[in-house]
Amino acid sequence: MNWNEPSDHNNMETLPELYEILAFFPIRDFMNIRLISSTFREWSKSYDRTICTGKHSRWKQLFPKAQLIQPKNHEEYFNGYIKLEKLTLNHPIVQENAFSQLPHLKILEVWSHRRIQHMSTPMFRHLSQLHTLNMFSNHDLTDEALSYLPQLKRLLLDHCVQITSKGIQSLKQLVDLHLHTQMRITDEAFEGLAIQELYINQNTLVTDQGILSLKHLTKLTTFKTPHIRGVGYKAMPQLTTLYLNGVFLSDYSDFKHVRFLILNHCTLPDEDYEKWTSLRTIQIYNTFIAYPSAVFRIPLTHLSQFTIEHCPCMVPYEAAMRTYFGEKLMCKHLQYLHPMY
Repeated sequence: MNWNEPSDHNNMETLPELYEILAFFPIRDFMNIRLISSTFREWSKSYDRTICTGKHSRWKQLFPKAQLIQPKNHEEYFNGYIKLEKLTLNHPIVQENAFSQLPHLKILEVWSHRRIQHMSTPMFRHLSQLHTLNMFSNHDLTDEALSYLPQLKRLLLDHCVQITSKGIQSLKQLVDLHLHTQMRITDEAFEGLAIQELYINQNTLVTDQGILSLKHLTKLTTFKTPHIRGVGYKAMPQLTTLYLNGVFLSDYSDFKHVRFLILNHCTLPDEDYEKWTSLRTIQIYNTFIAYPSAVFRIPLTHLSQFTIEHCPCMVPYEAAMRTYFGEKLMCKHLQYLHPMY
């Protein structure tokens, strides 16, 4: 299978499509690729998405920046990838020394079926250069495994049921944390950490007190977290980006320093919008506004965009909003709520 020089410049547009095709090649066909064209060879060097492969290493010569999805479960398949810095696995692996062949690995992502339990804790001791770890439905990941990664800066945990607050506490260099359905993590997980960005979804044991302990937090995103309500956030002047879902906002002054505010399925019971003096962008979805006419108190000094959707209480005020906010307003579908987001 050969590709020669393009006959004209317009053929360059087909190269991204070629990459998409290569990602699905059977390995026996992929190994027969010959990139005769110098143009194709140069483009292949910049390809940085996914190629599915097994034991073979020639793909690394053709596509040096590509990611690897490794479906096998034998560490021998990592031989020849000693310079690999980013690895995606669609299945956990067994051997304790599986990562010993990857001393330069910096980003690791592991997808697994939540009922599969065979990822060994000691294997993580080989990942001394790892700075980003994304784990999905891995029931074998433990606090001890995280203790081997004190240098970790970014961590995503999704349905990793054994992880507790102790595991998070061992990651003193952590700056970016995503937690999805981590039911054993409490406020204690955050004490003393310099986390700057936190995404938290369906974690019922985390409260506002835990959030307030994050003195370096600049961005917070929450979903279905009943005990996170934004109370006391006026004590976090560094927090500039905030997404709240399903919250009853009791004190608007808690958000006077927030620049980018997103509210979804929330309740706004008061009229004190003039306290939101730092707003650059505000997005409101599926929210009950007790005093609709009070939104005209939102300061326009720094505001660049106001988006409001699926808020039936604002229907009678749509024309007035277009006059007050002008080109800054993005307003649609006010008539009905949207339960799906």
